[in-house]
Amino acid sequence: MSIKSRNRVSSLVLLFLVSLVLQGCSGSPHNSFGLKTAEYGECRRLEKGEIIRYKNRLVSYVCEDRDILFGKPYKIGDDWYFKAGYFNGKSVENISQAKVEKVLYNICQFQGAYGTGSEHIRKFYFNIGLKACLPFEWSGTNGVVPFDSKDECEANCYY
Repeated sequence: MSIKSRNRVSSLVLLFLVSLVLQGCSGSPHNSFGLKTAEYGECRRLEKGEIIRYKNRLVSYVCEDRDILFGKPYKIGDDWYFKAGYFNGKSVENISQAKVEKVLYNICQFQGAYGTGSEHIRKFYFNIGLKACLPFEWSGTNGVVPFDSKDECEANCYY
């Protein structure tokens, strides 16, 4: 096999792996950045500092038009569901069930990347092969930081 052919094969394998990460996984939505439901469209996880609760159950995702998904996802057959409702700013109305159609991003599939800064900050990522949360150094600017702590990593990636 020529060097040019090997480079082409390597490029195709890399492109395939990147597309898998960007498409998300078909597994559990427990640790995803975002997902899509038939009823509410695309939904994103709450960011740090955002807290919405419904009857002591933490909201997991905010969808289009202030719809929310709360509690832990549950499985019926091969499909995943959340409890869902409309958040009017004070309370949750129209409680129903929302089927997860697609997991858009899975945070446990992202490896840490140093970035462009000059600092050396300890952060964590989930190593899929070892099934373990491992540290890496982050520069403080740009890069990829899946988790700030080992505890956060383990809470999101061990289920």
